[in-house]
Amino acid sequence: MIYGMKPAPRRYFILAVVVYLGGALGLEMTAAFMFFHEMENGRYVTLAEETCEMFGSALFGACGLRQIILMAD
Repeated sequence: MIYGMKPAPRRYFILAVVVYLGGALGLEMTAAFMFFHEMENGRYVTLAEETCEMFGSALFGACGLRQIILMAD
């Protein structure tokens, strides 16, 4: 799937995956660590995690739309 894409949407796709998984896995583990050790400001890490997930999803949607536009040309 990714090898058949044009270069520009492929970069967006890879960036979307990195942002989404970085938020979902990396910040989730950070939030769990902070919750386990009863640190303050854990809600801000959760906010950053959700923001990364939403931004990654939006970027993935933009990547799909860009691929559709390029296929129509």
